[in-house]
Amino acid sequence: MVESFNSWIEEARSNKPVVDLIDMIRGMLMEQCSQQKLNSNSWKSPLIPCVEEYIRDVTTTKEHFIIRRSNPTNAEVEGIKDRLEVNIENHMCTCGFWQLSGLPCVHAAAFVGMSHQNLWHTYIDEHYYSYRYIMAYERAISTLPGKEQWSIPTDSIFVSPPVSIRPWGRPKKRRIKNFLEGAKKSKTNHKCGRCNSWGHHRSTCKEPLSLDDENIQPIFFGKIPIRHPNSQTYAT
Repeated sequence: MVESFNSWIEEARSNKPVVDLIDMIRGMLMEQCSQQKLNSNSWKSPLIPCVEEYIRDVTTTKEHFIIRRSNPTNAEVEGIKDRLEVNIENHMCTCGFWQLSGLPCVHAAAFVGMSHQNLWHTYIDEHYYSYRYIMAYERAISTLPGKEQWSIPTDSIFVSPPVSIRPWGRPKKRRIKNFLEGAKKSKTNHKCGRCNSWGHHRSTCKEPLSLDDENIQPIFFGKIPIRHPNSQTYAT
């Protein structure tokens, strides 16, 4: 929800002062609430349109289920791969979708459809009812004149902006995507200092070494003879 809201106000966030940013977001929310109120008042069904479309899709699925009823409210629904328990009285299915979303899953829809009960709104959470949306958008956001008509209070306390240092480089405008949104992970190849191959470090190198390899440089341990001019000494 936060990420979708940030994407929605991307235009308002681009190089605007804080007061102008808040005022622009207020106007966008005012228009959205007004439009949602008009849409919700035109709905004739007890359920919102997207839920009605979901019910049509879930009741016309081509998946075949075997239903074994225990009593009028409990049954076993067996599909091709699994068998699940459904309780239409408590709105529960062992797949967990009904409890999490508040909408009957395909297993519950198969059981309800076998019982020839078409009152689908009785199996759906009240948050998907049309009157809930009408209640949510019943109030309106007040209009506001331009900044030149705002009254400036005289008994207020002046709040200074926080002391901050602007970071180097151009500021980023695009949101950083996470791995669930298909963000590409940058890969860097490392060259091994032991075998001079790419893709691993020297500490994890397991490649066999050969003295005949031209890329291998010999490593000397102990004393290395270094001849100095006009001298017969050796350096260590």
